[in-house]
This record gives sequence, structure tokens and C-alpha cells, in this order.
Amino acid sequence: GEMVFDPKGTFHSHWGLTNRVDFFGTWMATNGIIRMTTTNIDSRGFTNVPPVGRIESYEVIQIDALRLVTVFDGQTNSYVRK
Repeated sequence: GEMVFDPKGTFHSHWGLTNRVDFFGTWMATNGIIRMTTTNIDSRGFTNVPPVGRIESYEVIQIDALRLVTVFDGQTNSYVRK
């Protein structure tokens, strides 16, 4: 998968190859939390996707020029900059 944060406050992420889901929305980072609101979803082959309008808050536990590590719902996720 891939996640792109635009500096203007929008994001796009996609997961999967044959079955794929794309998320679009807005984001804001304050006080070590990234808050993301989904504004559109394009799902091909996935039926269990969250609703448009969902707001998720991710705790940032590490960030540097190449890596972002967050915790959401008890799960740690690590992202590497390309």
C-alpha cells in the first residue's frame, strides 16, 4: 500500500493490487496526533470498508525525514518515505 500526505491538508492512500481500495480525505497534525477524515472511497473487490466521513486519530510515536510510526486502535504501523 501507499499513503500520500499533501502539505495542503489532503491525503490519498491505496491498498491491494487486484482487489484494491483507495481512500481520499483530509488530514491535520496537532500535538502528536494525525487526524484523518475520509471524504471518498473507491473500492474494487473489497466489501468491508469504513464509511465516508469516518474520522481516525493516529498517535505519532516516531517521525523523521524517512519514517513515520503511528499507533491506531492499539496497532503500531510504520511508514517509509519513498
